[in-house]
Amino acid sequence: EMLRSLVGSEMCKETGTNRYSIEFKEDGTYVEKDVYNSSGSTNYYHGTWSYSGNKLTLIDTEEDNYTEVWTVTTMTENELVYELREKEKEDGTTYEYYEQHAFTR
Repeated sequence: EMLRSLVGSEMCKETGTNRYSIEFKEDGTYVEKDVYNSSGSTNYYHGTWSYSGNKLTLIDTEEDNYTEVWTVTTMTENELVYELREKEKEDGTTYEYYEQHAFTR
């Protein structure tokens, strides 16, 4: 179960000039806000979330239900870290993809 202290609170991360936040709501929805300071633009993403075991599933309901399943590596009252690792083979070459998000409250 997702820590109750994380549900309903905004988690944030900053990368140099950009700021990202995500809020997991009690009704199973989330709002992600990406602020790009260099261009002054802000993007919002909305969808549903679920958590089971150490898997966090995010479904972007605005993008044809695009689904990502993340592995949660750290979850405390003040920190949430999740990562995505994928391997894809194309024309005999294996490509690996890794992405990690670390949010704090």
